[in-house]
Amino acid sequence: MRELDLISQEVRQIAEAISLAIGCDVEVIDDTSTRMAATGTIKHTQGQKLNHGHVYRYAMQNKKTVIVEHPGRHFLCSDCNISKECYYLLTIAAPIIVDGSPVGVLAAIAFDIETASQIRIKITNLTDFIERMASLLSAKIKEYRLVKSLDLAMVELTGILNKVEQGLVAFSADGNVLHYNKPAVDLLGLRSHPDINSMNDAKVAKGVEAAVGQFISMDSKSRPSVVTVGLKSLLLDVETIAIPGDVHNEVITLVSFRDYSAVKKTASSITIAARPITFTDILTRSSSMRKLIDFAKKIANSSSTVLLRGESGTGKELFARAIHYESRRSGPFIPINCGAIPETLLESEFFGYDSGAFTGARREGKPGKFELADGGTLFLDELGTMPIHLQSKLLRVLEERRVERLGGKQSFPVDVRIIAATNENLEELVQDGRFREDLFFRVNVIPINILPLRERLEDIPLLAAHYLEHYFEKMGKKIECLSPEVEACMMKYGWPGNIREFSNVIEYAVNVEESNVLTLSSLPAQFGKMPARNTIQQQTKRLELQSILNEHGWGKLGKQRAAEMLGVSLATIYRWVNTYNLRP
Repeated sequence: MRELDLISQEVRQIAEAISLAIGCDVEVIDDTSTRMAATGTIKHTQGQKLNHGHVYRYAMQNKKTVIVEHPGRHFLCSDCNISKECYYLLTIAAPIIVDGSPVGVLAAIAFDIETASQIRIKITNLTDFIERMASLLSAKIKEYRLVKSLDLAMVELTGILNKVEQGLVAFSADGNVLHYNKPAVDLLGLRSHPDINSMNDAKVAKGVEAAVGQFISMDSKSRPSVVTVGLKSLLLDVETIAIPGDVHNEVITLVSFRDYSAVKKTASSITIAARPITFTDILTRSSSMRKLIDFAKKIANSSSTVLLRGESGTGKELFARAIHYESRRSGPFIPINCGAIPETLLESEFFGYDSGAFTGARREGKPGKFELADGGTLFLDELGTMPIHLQSKLLRVLEERRVERLGGKQSFPVDVRIIAATNENLEELVQDGRFREDLFFRVNVIPINILPLRERLEDIPLLAAHYLEHYFEKMGKKIECLSPEVEACMMKYGWPGNIREFSNVIEYAVNVEESNVLTLSSLPAQFGKMPARNTIQQQTKRLELQSILNEHGWGKLGKQRAAEMLGVSLATIYRWVNTYNLRP
């Protein structure tokens, strides 16, 4: 919208006033070369487009006043299409500048010799006057903007206040109601009155004043109190607020209140909420695991992306939550399992959507996980299962740190730390074309390979004690310890499901065991079928591969040589290196 259109009536009134004051015609031209105002002999052209205007365009572009006393001989007249038959005998054109940008021109003009002569006599004073009037028009536009922004802010504020769950009532110093929101009316039960049809109804204000006005004398520094209003118990708070800059030291009193039963319900849910996960929750005596934890603590405060790699059940989310807690990021930890959400919904879960983005979309839209995690951490579990088309969008977000909702028209910045996790060989997925190589390099900034349980067997007694205590608290069934036979059996088992499987085995055994010591008879069936876990074969393969790589190198050529010697594919070598957690 053209800026001068906002104050079109004032523009015409000011133009007429200037014309009467200085005794010549006046016109106001906007930045599209349209006459917004015109007086005297050209008044009938008001609203028309100029077919000339070099002088006005120059004044706006250079943001300075232009005076043309001899039309046709001024340098700006050389390219004008009416220079030989110009009817302007004299022009003073002052640009109208708003916040550094030209929005139009205010011009005093003469179409006859006598008027031109009169202007020349006092041209210095008139130029100053025209420039001041141009500044006045600029101030009018700013004033209009301010009023509109205040109106919009009031509408927005009212909308926000009506959306909060608290009832809010503001009182003046003499006890009159200044403002109240919709929840206040609803909580006080005033909507049930048959004569109340609108929020601005005087009966509503009187009802609000009668219901809570008695509490405005409460000490504003006192803690919230439970009061009874009608049939409801409300948690009520009173605060006195001084009006900034008021010379009379005026104050308003803000009374806020909530449904006390709802507050109790919320407090109960907060009380039982899960506590934050820290590195102390990762139980281990393994020196290798301790090194991993120390490394994770070291990089926790970084904003760089972390890739947690490891078999299923090794505790990748536990690590992710501990890293987030250690980072002290102010935002939340938001997990999303890329493999558990249908592909058709995954994009909207990630990026959210605006109203009307697709059939069935909420009218108010919905924020995505990136928005919800702003200021915090987004945990992408099972990253390798992400559809290839969504990988490109994720890559763009990681590079630009901006998100655009589905159906949205603009993007917005997000401050999100990404922690991804996978139990798949991403290098193999890249080779197969199922995972973007550029995304792999973007997420693999800080890789952490979490050890499987079979490589930290010294942790089994510690983990057993923990889960026995856990299931005692959960079931009320006390099992003191593992029998030596059970411990030895667990040390030989392969634990393909890692910590998750270990927890399930303990839970099963606690349910079955009848004594206070866990015995072999209470273990699941898989322990009876395989007394040992093919340890010798796996250990031999691990040592052989490590020996070959130490000899031929840990790069791609060394791995190709290992594949040839062991008679397997290069992708298998990569998988074994990851599975056995091999390092130079």
